[in-house]
Amino acid sequence: MAKRMGRLFHALGLLATDELKEAKASDLLTGYAGQAGRATRELLRQSRGGVLFIDEAYQMNPSRGGHYMTEAVDELVGALTEEEFKGKLLVILAGYEEDMEEMLQNTNRGMRSRFSERVHFSDFDADATVQLFQMELKKRNIPMEETEQSAAKILDMANRLTATKNFGNGRDIVSWAGNTYKAVAKEFSKGKHKRAYAEITSSMECIQAALDSMLKSREVKLGGQKCTRVNKIGTDATESEDRATPPKSAITQTIRMDTDTNQQQIETAPSDTATTEEEQENLFRGVDRQVLRTLQDFVDREGLSSEEGTRRLAYLAPTGAEFANLVARLQNELNMSHADATAQLLEWQSAHKDLEKELTEQAIKTKTLGVRPIWRCGVCGRADKPWIACYVAPFIVGYEKVPID
Repeated sequence: MAKRMGRLFHALGLLATDELKEAKASDLLTGYAGQAGRATRELLRQSRGGVLFIDEAYQMNPSRGGHYMTEAVDELVGALTEEEFKGKLLVILAGYEEDMEEMLQNTNRGMRSRFSERVHFSDFDADATVQLFQMELKKRNIPMEETEQSAAKILDMANRLTATKNFGNGRDIVSWAGNTYKAVAKEFSKGKHKRAYAEITSSMECIQAALDSMLKSREVKLGGQKCTRVNKIGTDATESEDRATPPKSAITQTIRMDTDTNQQQIETAPSDTATTEEEQENLFRGVDRQVLRTLQDFVDREGLSSEEGTRRLAYLAPTGAEFANLVARLQNELNMSHADATAQLLEWQSAHKDLEKELTEQAIKTKTLGVRPIWRCGVCGRADKPWIACYVAPFIVGYEKVPID
């Protein structure tokens, strides 16, 4: 809808372009006093002439996002009346209605007058949820049983999802479809599983398991009580009083000054209870290293060792000939069963699609926060550079500060 509004305002001559800039409230935070305002102004400058869409804008409430959010909100309110920005861009804040109302009341009084126009979107009902879910499964080449019994089961699951607190509409439905895709891969990873791909993906088992896992993950125990939603930044007052101890995989961030280049860098360092480096946020950690090496050899030989080349492999249909050829290669070179080879390839495809989202998020952080990721090759374990040297299995091992233009 933000894109459509941009096109409309551009067509009416109210905006110079229909370009859309997406961000989250968390992108305005830097962790340094005085820099949240700077990041906010820079984001406005990058969006000038077009549309700035800030998702999860309720996190701009200082009670959720912390005291640095006050700085970001003040900068936003002030900037929108300045000659540099007034009438030169469209700013859209999106979020849950109750949370947004609370944010407008608890932040700078100017927020309510700057954002006086509101558009309410009703939640999807169960029928609409089923339709979108089916579309998402089709994108992932996962067929569904076309029987009255299976349709009734899907509708029942959709009712469960839409009845949850803070139902995320399209976002939740896409997550459900993504979890179903991963459930299919897990089925193949079981050595005892001998069923064909079409038989597994048409089963309700994976769809049911994906939804159960998704809903269960929202029930986080805090001080003996359960809450259905935890904010990524800050916490509600009831949650912060009895917070559980950090998980063993917690990661601490340290900041150092490189004396040779005088460039400040942020490194991700494991705490005393952290997991090893290979177990950190590596999207490809579920894929066997030998499988990754085989895929790397394949893309090198076929001239596909580029972002576009590996992306093409990530979107191969599991029922297509090219996918079958890759499975056969893994079977022959690694002496794997057909089920295991298929499961590993599906897992790699899923991780690669998650990588695309990661790249988009990191690009926004670099532009707005002045930090860029350091990438390592998940195949050979080298090439710690601020760019991706190999697209088969890259992952982030740290960050470095860069100047914001």
